[in-house]
Amino acid sequence: FLSDMEDTVLYGHALVLKELGFDRPTEFYFTKEDAPKSMVWRKRAEVLNHNGDAGLPPKVSAPTFYEAAKWLREVKNWSVRVNYSRENREWFYDILNMETGDYDDGGDCYFQSYEDAFSAGVSAILSKLTTN
Repeated sequence: FLSDMEDTVLYGHALVLKELGFDRPTEFYFTKEDAPKSMVWRKRAEVLNHNGDAGLPPKVSAPTFYEAAKWLREVKNWSVRVNYSRENREWFYDILNMETGDYDDGGDCYFQSYEDAFSAGVSAILSKLTTN
């Protein structure tokens, strides 16, 4: 699996993952260092885990959606699944809390691509984890 910058989570997602304890090595990170006001740079990592770094300029690990979903599944026990609706000819997601069995089918949200549905599923899990 090769990641590129288009695959990384958004800055807001990265902040939530950091808050939840995400600590896996990543190929990219976000930083506000030397960025114009209200901007964030996304850069290739030299040190692989920025969420635990002390004393460095503020950096946040930027995992891919796949890396985030794997961590959420392995550490937080939440899983995202993507399926295709032949009737609608679009993709959709559902999420599952593997500990409690709580299930959310994503409502009537459909997406043009598998990747969009997958990233929306990851976002839904992060939203549930921050509101509980």
